[in-house]
Amino acid sequence: MRLQTRLNSERLQTRLLAMYYDAQTYEQEQGVSILYLALGFLKWYESPTSDKARYAPLLLVPVDLERPSAASRFQLRYRDEDVTTNLSLQAKLKGEFGIGLPDIPEMEEISPAAYFNAVAQAVNEQPRWEVLSDD
Repeated sequence: MRLQTRLNSERLQTRLLAMYYDAQTYEQEQGVSILYLALGFLKWYESPTSDKARYAPLLLVPVDLERPSAASRFQLRYRDEDVTTNLSLQAKLKGEFGIGLPDIPEMEEISPAAYFNAVAQAVNEQPRWEVLSDD
């Protein structure tokens, strides 16, 4: 599978190298992996009159960046851990808007499209909010 980005190949590899080193350092120092592939975004607003759209990832897939040699391109590999939702967004929406985001089903039953539909239903009363499932 290939992922589309807005960066050209050279800039993408440069950015991935920096991310790779940052992630390695953080994991060595803190013992925690920080790399996630974000699937789907919620476009939302702080208030009905706000002009500034906010974007928050909905599904977070734990990943590792790997490459066989320094001359190779990076590859994204699924880290055998649970896919999660954006817990910060979940808490903010519950606390400030009274909106409960749906829980993620078990790994064997997860369907990003079904989850994005459930999120869209949860936020459907909010004007201008939308789920961007292809982002």
